[in-house]
Amino acid sequence: MPWLDIMGWFGSALLIYSIMQARVLRFRVLNIAACVVLAIFNGALEIWPMVAMNVALCLINLWRIRELLTDQPAAQS
Repeated sequence: MPWLDIMGWFGSALLIYSIMQARVLRFRVLNIAACVVLAIFNGALEIWPMVAMNVALCLINLWRIRELLTDQPAAQS
């Protein structure tokens, strides 16, 4: 199995594992790791819409992690 396939499977498995987390901070950290792996994977395959989506999810996760660590409540709509 080529290394790129392994990377894709690992990123997908990590994404699924992150969604199974009950703790929000752990979910966000694992999810950002999965998004980084999948952004690199999709970039290597030149699938730019998926790269853009994973970068956007990384930014959202970073924003939410900052909120969690600074103990600020999320904005309520």
